[in-house]
Amino acid sequence: MNNNEFICQCKELSLEEIEVLKKEYGIDTLKEVVKKTKAGTACGGCRNKLKDLFKDRLK
Repeated sequence: MNNNEFICQCKELSLEEIEVLKKEYGIDTLKEVVKKTKAGTACGGCRNKLKDLFKDRLK
């Protein structure tokens, strides 16, 4: 997956942006990302991608 590819199309949230949130704000849980970005709250199509991302990449 490309870092600039959107994880959440509705909120235009990319992997790169998630990694920036982690570095700048210490955000490291899915719940914190959703609270900050509202990712996964519109159509819900990205929820599984977000869950997998945090399971594999942002532990």
